[in-house]
Amino acid sequence: MSKIHKIRKIALIHAMTASKLPIEKAFKTEWPEVLTFNILDDSLPTDISNINKIIDLKFLSLVEYCIKSKADAALFTCSAFESSIALCKRVYSDFPIFGPYEGALPLTKSYGKKIAILASFEPTLESLPRLFSPDYQIEKIYVKGALQALREGNISLHNQIIGQTVEKIKNVDAILLAQYSMASAKKDASELTNIPIITTPESNVSFIRKTL
Repeated sequence: MSKIHKIRKIALIHAMTASKLPIEKAFKTEWPEVLTFNILDDSLPTDISNINKIIDLKFLSLVEYCIKSKADAALFTCSAFESSIALCKRVYSDFPIFGPYEGALPLTKSYGKKIAILASFEPTLESLPRLFSPDYQIEKIYVKGALQALREGNISLHNQIIGQTVEKIKNVDAILLAQYSMASAKKDASELTNIPIITTPESNVSFIRKTL
């Protein structure tokens, strides 16, 4: 008799609507058997300047909802909230919680230690570099206008702006598109550079599948 594998149920927690499609697509490609459901709190990006106990309580309540919903794990796709995600991991230590970069960070090591980080949400450029060890050389690049184009529904312009930025990058080992919402730009941007481009959705799904 063949062994029956449990189909896992994973909660996907977002701060932006645009993060949903890239991670759902990654799960369908990398791990189609898994069940996922989305939780969105799009007030979080506007609260980023006031990270405090209120934000932490929001994150803790989101994880509590995941647990009550019988999820096997939770994945935060939202960037720039690493301290709140770390708190959730400490409080709910028996429940698997994944931050947005746990697959991407190990992947950068296979390319080298000169990494260009691109972000269309500027606070991400403050939080993400802290996750790298001091021996990395990080180039932080804010892709102005890309997020606004995405919010207006202009994905083509969003991808074009990112591609134009990627084309100018030189002398790094890899380029990291820091937000899940930026993943759609990888295909076109890859045609404009020989530098490897890392996206967070695919790398994180692979990491989670190996971990659970």
